[in-house]
Amino acid sequence: MSDRIPKAKIQAILGSIPNPTVVELGAHRGTDTEWLYAACKGKVTYLAVEPDYRHWDALWAICSPRDIRMVSFAVGAANETRHLHLAVTDGVPASSSLRKPATHLDAFPSIGFEKAPVESVVKTLDRLMYVHGVQPDFIWADIQGSEGDMIKGGCGTLRKTKWVYCESYNVEMYAGQMLRPEFLREMSTLGFEVEDEDRDNVLLRNTLLLPPAQDGAKP
Repeated sequence: MSDRIPKAKIQAILGSIPNPTVVELGAHRGTDTEWLYAACKGKVTYLAVEPDYRHWDALWAICSPRDIRMVSFAVGAANETRHLHLAVTDGVPASSSLRKPATHLDAFPSIGFEKAPVESVVKTLDRLMYVHGVQPDFIWADIQGSEGDMIKGGCGTLRKTKWVYCESYNVEMYAGQMLRPEFLREMSTLGFEVEDEDRDNVLLRNTLLLPPAQDGAKP
């Protein structure tokens, strides 16, 4: 997370939502899960979604004592089984994706990918929310090139979501991913506008659900 979208801003937004429902897509090992959950007030409903099996034990250790629901699927455009390209590095692996790496290999030369992908169950965002019986107020999406697929399979959910924080790039980090201009156009059709952004991420507010704050006062 860059300095342009500081953690404090996200914490303030979450703290302003009574009894929030938060969905974290790409929860990895729970590093962000901890502080996102801690920022919430009241009765919290939280789903942590992570398809890479190598992170499940560490993520479960974060989720279990907090009564966070852990979901071991990937989010995509359809309910299906797809290949998950596993990232490898000397440290803790990250950046695994349903899409083949492209310029990610140049941008992060220390991160490689296994030659043989593994199978992963994929659910649409709409299907996942239906199964768990929730409607998120806030979505944190770190889904490694599947941003357009999230929209394609999640329009019903996104239209009713107040805030979305999502990784988004102007170059193809992964083959065929939706680039930021198109991503913002698609999200605008669902009511979202940019609240803040940096090189790698955008924070979006649903203007159909959240009118602009008066006198410039924002979370």
